[in-house]
Amino acid sequence: MFTNLMNRIANKRFKTIFSYFKLLKIKYTYFIIQSIGSFLVACLEGLSLGLLVPLIKGVIEKDFSFLEGYKVFQIISRQFPDLFLNRPVVTTFFGLVLLIFIAAVLKNLINYSIRLYIAHKQGFLFQDLMQNIFSRYLDFGKLYFDRTNQGDISQIGNIVGNSIAVLDDVSDFFLSSFTLIIYFILMFKISLPVTLIFVFILPIVFYSFRTLITKIRRTAYQYIEKYYAMARDLFNIFSGITIVKAYNREYQSKKRFSEINKSLRQLKFSLEKKKRLIGPSQEIISLFILVVVISLVAFVFVKDPTGDPSKYFIFLLIAHRCSPFFSRIMQQRANIAQREADINKVLIIFEDRHKFIIQDGPKAFKGFQKDIIFNNFSFSYDENLPVLKNINFSINKGEIVAIVGPTGAGKTTIVSLLVRFYDFAAQSLFIDGIDIREYSSKSLREHIALVTQDSILFNDTIRANIIYGAKKELSEKEIFQVTEKAKLTDLINKLPKGLDTLVGDRGVKLSGGERQRVSIARALCRKADIVILDEATSSLDSKTEKVIQEAIEETLKGKTSIVIAHRLSTIKSANKVVVVVDGCVVENGTFSELLDKHGVFYGLWEAQSFF
Repeated sequence: MFTNLMNRIANKRFKTIFSYFKLLKIKYTYFIIQSIGSFLVACLEGLSLGLLVPLIKGVIEKDFSFLEGYKVFQIISRQFPDLFLNRPVVTTFFGLVLLIFIAAVLKNLINYSIRLYIAHKQGFLFQDLMQNIFSRYLDFGKLYFDRTNQGDISQIGNIVGNSIAVLDDVSDFFLSSFTLIIYFILMFKISLPVTLIFVFILPIVFYSFRTLITKIRRTAYQYIEKYYAMARDLFNIFSGITIVKAYNREYQSKKRFSEINKSLRQLKFSLEKKKRLIGPSQEIISLFILVVVISLVAFVFVKDPTGDPSKYFIFLLIAHRCSPFFSRIMQQRANIAQREADINKVLIIFEDRHKFIIQDGPKAFKGFQKDIIFNNFSFSYDENLPVLKNINFSINKGEIVAIVGPTGAGKTTIVSLLVRFYDFAAQSLFIDGIDIREYSSKSLREHIALVTQDSILFNDTIRANIIYGAKKELSEKEIFQVTEKAKLTDLINKLPKGLDTLVGDRGVKLSGGERQRVSIARALCRKADIVILDEATSSLDSKTEKVIQEAIEETLKGKTSIVIAHRLSTIKSANKVVVVVDGCVVENGTFSELLDKHGVFYGLWEAQSFF
């Protein structure tokens, strides 16, 4: 009901804001509490100002008997006889002052409570939104991350913080609006004609800032895009710092960053210049309006000199106090316009378009039983550039199948699709006779262990990296057995903290071979039915490679393994070799059969001087 109401009242300008509120799942009680609190604050503000009229009038006339004509005091006198009426002037004066003071104290207490409530609520909203965004990112397909710079993703915390701040602007808007309404009610009661003229001028004031608000919104979007560009540049430079230094590109990197930084500063200044123009402009316009109001009040008072001067004094005071609230509303409009860019970035995250989300099937994969079949399998990352074309081969349970071929042939793509990193056409890949798309990705990956060519390690301890994929908590003995098989024992023994040694960002503190061995140990901990080794020994020297190869072959007994290999000497024990060239399977057979065939595989073998 509340959502439908918001949709009906949302115009084109505020559609983004209301969509954001729906995303945050803010309950209607939040706005009710905020509205009631703001209304009470505004009423108490109006009460404290309204009480100034009888206070000043009584001081001027030195008589407060006129209070009998005020309904408020009539109600109070019925409950508290002789509190104000029939009391000495001094007593009544201090009584009114006390009421004004109590109203001011209550106003500030309620305002403080509302602010505290909003801050408390914002903390939970920020936490929930960050959690939802993190979960959302983990649901995206790998192709999204292939196409998205990590620098963009790293800035999401700042974007969420800026977007959540719109709730402060909305809160201020409520308070300012209610306060102005109360002020107008008081002004209407004092002088209807002057107030009508005053109200007539307001739309002109609001409309005069429309163009400026639009420019602020446009500049804010440009600033966000440039800010993302700077984040991307920083990530690219620091993640590739080895290449930057090796090729002496420090100067060019500094120059490029300087240009982006300068452009960012200019946009920031342009944004601030527009926002800060609101205050002075509003003050000049408010001063002009106040002069007009004073002139009108003076004209009315001259025409009717018998009028109550205290009322006109309070009218001018209220008119003057309206000015900062006008300014705040204009500032809030500018802030909301500026935050729209951040809000839009958050909303885009929750759109499915271009996220390449892999749709889960209804079935749970409970373990590999029979075979894997690629049936006329074709795939492309880009519609105009096919990577795999009509792939046909099978992998039986317990087999070691090697996939070989030149660089860029599509070998890694084949195993990436088996792990369901990317989506593809139905009825082209089967496991145990069932289309792999019918399995849930989670249940499928529970039975697959992967060692990548890049040896991806987290900035954590060796122990944490090894046990990362374990399905259950491992004992020290089990971890030791894994490190033994992966030939990591000697490395761990010579490190001061052993398994608890930090490996650095992406394992930078370890050598390439050491990182690869940690990756192999992690795969061994998985105890999976299907093991995929993508150039798993590419970073090892010949001696270590031979030792680890023996350990891997021993460990993979009884398992189904897929080995992508560049060094053909490491796949002699494979049950089947699949040769891929330009996305097509050109040969398929045993190691010896393919050598005897003197075809493509024989040429690859000969090129590596294996005679």
